[in-house]
Amino acid sequence: MTATDDRPTISERYSSATESSNLRVTDKRGDADLLIASGWLQDSLGSLLLRLRVEFDGVRAEVRRAPLNTTERLLILSQLKTLRETREELGRFAIQQATKRKYMHPDAEVLRLVGRALDIHLDPGCPHCDMRGFNGGTHRAEPQVICKPCHGTGHRKEAVGKDAESQAFGAFLLGAMERMQANAASGIAYALMTD
Repeated sequence: MTATDDRPTISERYSSATESSNLRVTDKRGDADLLIASGWLQDSLGSLLLRLRVEFDGVRAEVRRAPLNTTERLLILSQLKTLRETREELGRFAIQQATKRKYMHPDAEVLRLVGRALDIHLDPGCPHCDMRGFNGGTHRAEPQVICKPCHGTGHRKEAVGKDAESQAFGAFLLGAMERMQANAASGIAYALMTD
């Protein structure tokens, strides 16, 4: 393992900065610089998704179980400070994109899909097979059975929509959220390098 492997990621540093009690701006890079850099981002939705991810991971660490069952997931979601703001911003984005992509469904249906996509974005693992893609096959020589809810993938992405059209739009939303979150982390890293 190299020294760069041990270096914390931007997300880990951002998580630490949001909990910091020392937000003084000094000659050395500190937590305040990271929070200022996040405020400079042009894409507010990407920044919100990054912050929500950090909050979710922080609360989830207390549960220490992967994947989460429905009750655990709901308890965690109820503790997230930026969930409502992120969901609303993501909903506006999704409604605009639904029109552009000709996903012609009522806004209420698009918003329900946004809720499912955001839930899957935060916790993608299939709880039915513990992210293995199969059940059985333990040390007792049981046969392995492909997990039906995730179709053997170990992920809940298949559950984002109920039909092919909503699955395709949900997959678009999941990909967009990943890109926006990654771009936010890259934007923070770039701002810290150039400042």
